Amino acid sequence: RCLDTDLVLMVTTLEITTINDTSLLLNTLRSIQFPTSKIRLIVNKVPKRAGQDINVQEISQVLMAPIIGTIPDFPKIRQLNNSGTPAFLGADSEFTHAVMDIGQKILPVFNKNVSHGGKKNPQEKGGFFSKLFNKK
Repeated sequence: RCLDTDLVLMVTTLEITTINDTSLLLNTLRSIQFPTSKIRLIVNKVPKRAGQDINVQEISQVLMAPIIGTIPDFPKIRQLNNSGTPAFLGADSEFTHAVMDIGQKILPVFNKNVSHGGKKNPQEKGGFFSKLFNKK
């Protein structure tokens, strides 16, 4: 029996060895008839500079899986992880926004009427809890 789950998040990077390992895992899951429609990719450590050899769209095409988000590379995160310090860069950091955007795509629990900067967007509907309680 296949793993009973709604969604599998696989994290990969733009490094060719990691992409190959991700491909191997995806092919293994396909070979055991795991429903690949439940798999979403997150690309971690995406450099801020343009001109990298591999781009995010290529990864999605090669691995035949949708990418729901990218997390930018932050050397400070690596330093914090290596020292065992919890990573916190503040609510306005690009890293925090990337993680929150991925979380919102997985389970929209944040009120979409309030952007990261705290300003309301009148065109957007409410999040999970607004829908749950029929409030907009």
